[in-house]
Amino acid sequence: MPILKAVTLIEKTPSGIDYHDSFAKHSFNAVIARLMEQPAKILTNLALQSVAPYGYSIIEQEREGYKDEPLKVKHIQSMDRPDLPITCDKEAHTVLLVSKVHRNLAIDSLLEFSNVSTNPYQPGPMAAVGPRPQKTDQVDVIKAMCKPTISDRELCSKWLDIKPQMRPAVWSPASTVSDTYKTGSIEFHRECMKADITYFETACLELDFSVFAAMMFAAGKRVKQVPRLNDGPPPCCGKIKPVTFLLSQQLPGSYSPES
Repeated sequence: MPILKAVTLIEKTPSGIDYHDSFAKHSFNAVIARLMEQPAKILTNLALQSVAPYGYSIIEQEREGYKDEPLKVKHIQSMDRPDLPITCDKEAHTVLLVSKVHRNLAIDSLLEFSNVSTNPYQPGPMAAVGPRPQKTDQVDVIKAMCKPTISDRELCSKWLDIKPQMRPAVWSPASTVSDTYKTGSIEFHRECMKADITYFETACLELDFSVFAAMMFAAGKRVKQVPRLNDGPPPCCGKIKPVTFLLSQQLPGSYSPES
């Protein structure tokens, strides 16, 4: 009987355009935020400890948020730092491999759950599932890339119209696009915009649960693809530090969603 009631409740929830600011959507966000709160904190602290010896830290970036309001998101510096030359150096190689671990497991994006409210009556600036938050300069790049053809201009115009009507999210239905198209290419942006528009028009509780399940399954698969830190260094790099050593480093203080 409880399962039947749950199915009936899901069938009665809004869908499409009406879903994005509904209580059902906010409740889903709250449940996922509460579910991910402790895992996100633990994984983030481990990730920070693995890169802190090399000068990495949490950084704050400004993105375009709900209703075009500025949105502050936190990330771990898991990409190569501009001031860290990638040379034939064992520390640089270690950092590069640790970065791949963070990217493969999407650990750096877990910090964004601090922007997802655990109270459905007071929704936060971000959602668990939806379009990814964009940098303003990245939006300008996308608009410039879409100028040459009428179809791309129309697609971009529609995407710009619907984007402010949805809260940016930690996980997106467009997350798998990078597996097919080169990140940053016009094909990549075109498919991401199509995915966001489709989500805007067809979003519902079942779709959000499907995306959440897909992201969890994908993370499980990516664990097997994480590069081992003792594999593949150039001959001149020598033996690099294993992940067990990196994770044993003591980091002064630790991350909490409130910080």
